Amino acid sequence: MRALFILVIFLSFSAHSSSVYKCTVNGVTTFSQTPCDDQFETIDVDSSSGKSQSKADEEAVQKECLAYHKPKFELPHTLELISANKVWVNDSSGARQVLILELNALDKYGAYIGVKPYKCFLNHDGSTLSKVQYLIQ
Repeated sequence: MRALFILVIFLSFSAHSSSVYKCTVNGVTTFSQTPCDDQFETIDVDSSSGKSQSKADEEAVQKECLAYHKPKFELPHTLELISANKVWVNDSSGARQVLILELNALDKYGAYIGVKPYKCFLNHDGSTLSKVQYLIQ
């Protein structure tokens, strides 16, 4: 029984910290859950100590993402932000934050095009768009 208690305590602490790998490939620093080459640095991350953004900061990131996608619309002045959600995604280059905006707007005939998701990659702390945002189609 005592061993089970110690195991439960250990597992609860391990959920709040983990390791990530920091690599620099072709001058670009990336962070991943797996080593990307032979030259990597292991970094311990405490996920319980993350700071949250203020509402004004969240709105600034949403406006930046909205401005990025605005030229895609025929009548950008009719653009409506329906919802905004930050999510973590994992791909072959590692984990990253993505802001997903659900947008709607009028087409040139005056009809709504329908609510669709538009994505923006965010930087490491989610405070602005990533410098690789142009890679998103």
